[in-house]
Amino acid sequence: MQKPWLQNQIALTGFLGKTLGPDYEIALYDLTEASAVVVAIANGHVTQRTLGAPLPALLKQRLDEFRRQAEDTPADEWIQMADMTSTGKLLRTSSRVLANEAGRRVGLLTISFDDSRYRDLSERILRLRHPDSFVDSHFVSRPPTDAPPAGLASAGAPPVARQGLAADLLARAKAELAGEPRRLNHRERMAWVRALDAQGFFGAKGAVGLLAEELNCSVATVYRYLSSLHAGGPRRPSGLE
Repeated sequence: MQKPWLQNQIALTGFLGKTLGPDYEIALYDLTEASAVVVAIANGHVTQRTLGAPLPALLKQRLDEFRRQAEDTPADEWIQMADMTSTGKLLRTSSRVLANEAGRRVGLLTISFDDSRYRDLSERILRLRHPDSFVDSHFVSRPPTDAPPAGLASAGAPPVARQGLAADLLARAKAELAGEPRRLNHRERMAWVRALDAQGFFGAKGAVGLLAEELNCSVATVYRYLSSLHAGGPRRPSGLE
């Protein structure tokens, strides 16, 4: 049976892949079929997904939550989450539920961004200014080698929670704050970064990426916070100022 909405979305998938470039994977899922598999994909090398790949568990969980809500609100349904590739690269995935003219959910369009090239470039720039040992111990965060394939993390927690020590330290530090980290002003952010550094947070795997997501900023911005912090000398305070 022909699906009028599908051909336009397939064309859009290819267009977005060419426009955004090779660091962005665009995947289209058909929600009108029970299997809800990929029916169009651009730049599948980012996650190694191919046509016919199943809907990731985390996305399926969110869609199930939407289905339990009012059926007349699909236009407001979008999902943003962190994910990991099978090689441990951290991704930012944004998804939008597609609805037909009758308001029925028919598809899901996802865009997964791999910023590893830009983080590598940031690291190289840092190495122009600092000794390699200093960069390795204070700036560079490596993803875990046993990371699950993209979208296959347990549905009970986001994939970034698998980064262990960094996630635990960040959760404790966040619990001590009076408000949301992303609402902190610059001075408060610097104080929080200083406190995290004193606790050894940045020596843990995935620390910089986790903090960037929590502050709703880029990884490069976190690097700038750290660079500014250590430019003032070796002082390591014991807590927030």
